[in-house]
Amino acid sequence: DDPEVFGQVENKINNEKLNAEYAIEQVVTPFIQMFEMMEDEYLKERAADLKDVTGRVIKNLLGIDMVDFSNLEDKVVIVANDLTPSDTAAMDKEKVLGFVTEIGGRTSHSAIMARTLEIPAIVGTGNVLSHVATGDLVAFNGDEGVVFVNPDDDKIAEFHAEREKYEAFRTRLSKLIGKESVSLDGVHVELAANIGTPEDLDAVLRNDAQGVGLYRSE
Repeated sequence: DDPEVFGQVENKINNEKLNAEYAIEQVVTPFIQMFEMMEDEYLKERAADLKDVTGRVIKNLLGIDMVDFSNLEDKVVIVANDLTPSDTAAMDKEKVLGFVTEIGGRTSHSAIMARTLEIPAIVGTGNVLSHVATGDLVAFNGDEGVVFVNPDDDKIAEFHAEREKYEAFRTRLSKLIGKESVSLDGVHVELAANIGTPEDLDAVLRNDAQGVGLYRSE
C-alpha cells in the first residue's frame, strides 16, 4: 500500500494511457534496479522481493495461474532458475524434499526461507536446469553444494549414510533443549525465531526458542 507507487501508476494510466500491467512494471523497475546496484549483499537481494510482489500483481491482473507449491500431489525436489519469496513461503514441507536454483546467494530470500523452514536447498548453481529433466532422480548435499542427477546405487547408499549421520547430530542437539543459552564467558544470549505463519510456532516451541525475532508478512 505504497501511496507513492500507486500515485505514479495511476498517473501513467490516466495521463500516458498505459495499461495497468505495463504501468506497474514501468514504475517499479527503477526501484528494482536501485536495489540491484547496491553494494550491500542483503539489500541487493531485496530486489527479488520487489520482483516477486510486482510479478504476482501483474499475473493477477492478467488472470495467469501461479504455481501452487502448497498443493503438490507427490514428494518432489524442485529445480528452478529461481524461486520467489512467496514460492518458498507456500511450500508444503511434507511434499517438498528440497530445492535447487540457478541463481541466488546466502542472503537471498529463498536461502533464508529454506533455513527457516528446515528444507534442504542449494542456490546459485548457475546452470543446473541444463542437466536435469522432470522425472529425474536428484540427490544433493546442501552443506557441500553438490548435486547428483540419477545417481547410481553406490552414491544413493552414500547419501543414506550421510542422512543417518545428520539425524544423529540432530538427536545430540535435541539434548540441549531446556538448557540456558549462555556463552562460555557467562553472557546470556536470547535465541529468537524467524516465522511467517502461526503454523511455524510448532517449530519454535520444538526448538526451544525464547521468542519471535522476525515475523514475515509475505
